[in-house]
Amino acid sequence: MYGYLERNGLQPIDDLQIQLTEKFVVPNIEALTSGFLEIRVLLDALWRGEKIVHSDASKLQVLIQMVHKQKKMYAAKTATEYPIGLCYPISLIAHKYICTCEINDAASPFFALRDFVEEGGVFKVIWGEVRHEYFQTAMQIGSWYFDAANDTVDVHKPKVVSCAFSSAESEFFEVTSVSQYLQIKENYHECSIYRNTVFPKLAKIFPLLTVANKDGKLSIEVSMHFADLMLSQSDAMAFVAELPLPSAIVVQHIQDRVQPIAQRFQYAEWLELNNELEEVICAATYSAVEVRKAIKAAKYINFLI
Repeated sequence: MYGYLERNGLQPIDDLQIQLTEKFVVPNIEALTSGFLEIRVLLDALWRGEKIVHSDASKLQVLIQMVHKQKKMYAAKTATEYPIGLCYPISLIAHKYICTCEINDAASPFFALRDFVEEGGVFKVIWGEVRHEYFQTAMQIGSWYFDAANDTVDVHKPKVVSCAFSSAESEFFEVTSVSQYLQIKENYHECSIYRNTVFPKLAKIFPLLTVANKDGKLSIEVSMHFADLMLSQSDAMAFVAELPLPSAIVVQHIQDRVQPIAQRFQYAEWLELNNELEEVICAATYSAVEVRKAIKAAKYINFLI
């Protein structure tokens, strides 16, 4: 799966990262943190549909387009209290906006990152977990952790935080195993997890069915992070095989909902996957086309059920 799945893991912090961070980042920590906060203020206003005035119209237009694109992709979450659950799009927008508009602007606090990156410093979006309690998307800048979406679990927390990964304040950990992922998933998302035996070929990439504890909402777990773990660990499928099977009621509900509607709207891609992906999956070779089809099928099934 590597090669087309964006790797959002923490890049190893070697001597080069430490040296470049001490040279370019540490002297500018306050300015960088303030810069992230300024971006969040603009981003928040745009996400909420508020009209804002910015001294640089071209930069504002770029940010407007980025926010609009992510809002469309995360429309289902806009019904919840903003910014709950939106750590990924917020972090992605902030990172992309900085790289596009700020890093080469001498008047920007992020100008300090230009030489840092050119000399080999890491500036990337990372994904992991915080305090073994919930998933979080943030940013790695060399040997420092920057979270521009720190309030996406608890709105009362500061919007932006920063600290060295080596410091006692750092609560970020990589998710490195299937068991770690499932434990956090079940608690954080308040759901029960079952093996996906209903769609066997999709299960090669998306092997989990989840049932929300609150309302019983069914869904295939469409997580590229989890798919990455599945394909990078030799014992991952054996671990998943130990999960409980979905009940007969769950299976019947899915069949009753999905099959008639899929046939009615002539949307058969998810059905074709059982045949089209089999040869590719059995050969243990993957391409972006197959995974995109699997994602599309799984998301459509989730819409139906």
